Amino acid sequence: MSTNRLWRLMLAPGAVWLLLLFIAPFGVVILVSFGTVDILGKPVFGWYPENYQQVFDPIFVPVILRSVAFAVATTLLCLVIGYPVAYMIARYGGRFCSSILSCRFMEPAAWNRCLASRFSQPRRQPSR
Repeated sequence: MSTNRLWRLMLAPGAVWLLLLFIAPFGVVILVSFGTVDILGKPVFGWYPENYQQVFDPIFVPVILRSVAFAVATTLLCLVIGYPVAYMIARYGGRFCSSILSCRFMEPAAWNRCLASRFSQPRRQPSR
């Protein structure tokens, strides 16, 4: 077996997962975005480009611009913080130091997930 074929075989599981878990749902979102809904609110697939014409309505333009500004600011903040941290871990970390530093910087993400799952659940009203 050639080396090139071996690498292709090793890439196949990741490509299948990418196709199943990212590209296929994204395609469904695109199809639904061009569709409409019936009286019960279920999607009806079809070609209705007026959905995208409504996006550029003057009411929605400030919201779109604000969303793009938040996305750009978040990306820049992640780059400004992430690259120096990754450089420090790669440059100065030893065998165990890199795993300790990695865990230290991954901890906020774990807390974020924990808090989001805790507080996103609907609260029960006490019975009287």
